[in-house]
Amino acid sequence: PNSIGFLTQSAEQYVVTFSSTDSEGTGVDSRTVSVDADSTVTVTDLEDGIVVSGDELNSVTIESEGESRSYTIPDNANLVLIDPDDPDQKVTTADLHDLSLHSSITLSGSQAGYTYTGWEISPAVTVRDVEGKELTQGTDYEISYEDNVNAGTASILVTGKGDYTGTAVKTFTISKADNTLSVSGKTATLKSKKLKRKKQSLSVSKIMTVSNVGQGTLSYRLVSVKKAKFKKYFKIDAKTGKVTVKKKLKKGTYTLTVTVTASGDTNHNAGSKTVTVKVKVK
Repeated sequence: PNSIGFLTQSAEQYVVTFSSTDSEGTGVDSRTVSVDADSTVTVTDLEDGIVVSGDELNSVTIESEGESRSYTIPDNANLVLIDPDDPDQKVTTADLHDLSLHSSITLSGSQAGYTYTGWEISPAVTVRDVEGKELTQGTDYEISYEDNVNAGTASILVTGKGDYTGTAVKTFTISKADNTLSVSGKTATLKSKKLKRKKQSLSVSKIMTVSNVGQGTLSYRLVSVKKAKFKKYFKIDAKTGKVTVKKKLKKGTYTLTVTVTASGDTNHNAGSKTVTVKVKVK
């Protein structure tokens, strides 16, 4: 027996239209039957008394006018699926095992995103075919990764093997890591007699310890001086962190609040640290 046909996926069933010849080569009119997800065949069109029976999609018996004729769909038959809402959209049954067209890929676990580590990030996945069957890595597909080190969009490539073809792509996000900037304030000392004559300056290494410069360009901002009226005596260079102290500042200990910011880079967010700096004039 020879058989060809068209499959139309509708809800949880396939609609199969047979246009076949029987074992004697006699032409048989097209008939339509419905095949459930479990491959049980039932009748969908009884206009001319046709009865259809069978329990496998590839073996269907059609009874008409008291005669029984069996039709077999060969395993290698390349039937066509037609979208009932758009008849021009046709997919062959061979395409059903093309993972690029029909597959479901989910990341294992609940993580929707990952954070930059400097190493490759390679999430495990669960892959299902068009029928919802969970596939086996190494048997049904292989996995490879692209752009999975740096922050941004990474790709998982699932390439079919064995009974499956095509390559499906699943993307995931690698977020920027926190900046590793680390600073602490210090106490710097100035001599009063020098300040009487002219302004003095303190390099950034005199007022703070930068134990980790972090990622990106550093910038500095004088937030406040404990006694606000003395803030006018202090100025900080935004690029170098050098503090300039105006002349005629009286003896005493002055507490400054300084914010240091690292601008970040392609793999790290910007980060800021606020420290307390003390300047003693004696």
